[in-house]
Amino acid sequence: NPTHGEGAIRFTLPAPAHATLRVYDARDRLVATLVDATTSAGVHVVRWGEHDAGGHRVAQGVYVCELRAAGRRLTSRLAVVR
Repeated sequence: NPTHGEGAIRFTLPAPAHATLRVYDARDRLVATLVDATTSAGVHVVRWGEHDAGGHRVAQGVYVCELRAAGRRLTSRLAVVR
């Protein structure tokens, strides 16, 4: 899923749960934590403006989005293009 400027990450929870949604770079370094909270059941869309936790614009490349909730871990890739 290439993104330019801002990416949308969509996930669904079947029941309320504590969820964490994090973005990692290709070297498995944490770039940003987008969600770290108890989250309601249903569909959620989280926007990522291609910035790290310090507010700096990230480099072009492939990033890994990791969702942890309800004892499960899901990952997907996100490509940042300029």
